[in-house]
Amino acid sequence: KEKLVRDTFNQDGEVNVDEIMAQVDRESNTRHFTGTYKTVVKVMLVAFTLYVFWMTLIANLPEQVRRSSFLGLLIFMGFILYPIKRSHAKRINHIPWYDFAFALLGGFSYFYYVFNFEAIVAKAINIGPVEIFFGVSGSLLLVELCRRIVGLRILVVAGSFVAYAFISGHSLKRI
Repeated sequence: KEKLVRDTFNQDGEVNVDEIMAQVDRESNTRHFTGTYKTVVKVMLVAFTLYVFWMTLIANLPEQVRRSSFLGLLIFMGFILYPIKRSHAKRINHIPWYDFAFALLGGFSYFYYVFNFEAIVAKAINIGPVEIFFGVSGSLLLVELCRRIVGLRILVVAGSFVAYAFISGHSLKRI
């Protein structure tokens, strides 16, 4: 409470709205970039937007490939834009090494499916350990990104659906 009151007013006695919003608003959990970093992030987001338009309006790709590529790009951008904790969002132009690793592994997990779509579909339920590894790692990284962006509530809902699938007798390979 004391910190909130201290941060509420600046030295001139005026209300510091940005600081209050950063403490209570869920969307304030994004990293802040300046200079070249900000330009790179903007270009990345514009390129993603153009890719989505192309994928939706022009491309003639199977739906599974479209969804996987969309999620792969979202996971990559999500780990770049959202820190592990809200307090880490205050650092300017800083992305820790582990977020780069999560972004690359998460994106690659979904793009592995995109690039090997026909071979994986041909295997049907006889997928190997590599596919299981990328499926599990991609799913776990998606769970972590959901926690960072939306919060624990969405994980409870999604976890309930996954638990229901296991309770219903489906195997890890099937899920």
